[in-house]
Amino acid sequence: MLANSHGAFTVSSFRHVKQISSYWAQGSGSDYALGSMFTQYESAKTAAQVARVGVEAGCAFDIYSGPPIAVEDIGLA
Repeated sequence: MLANSHGAFTVSSFRHVKQISSYWAQGSGSDYALGSMFTQYESAKTAAQVARVGVEAGCAFDIYSGPPIAVEDIGLA
């Protein structure tokens, strides 16, 4: 993942670049995380809340994902 003043982007192993428009997940629990984040995106007050609910869903439904969960909110310079 890359983030700069133009936005956030994913880069695949085949050098395919895709812009992230709202939220994104990676890993074995990503399908669960994306579904959960989709349900919370409009009502969440912060990006950290959206991220946390996604990780919690991944941990709950994917056997390869688990706590501890650490969410850090960093400001843009």
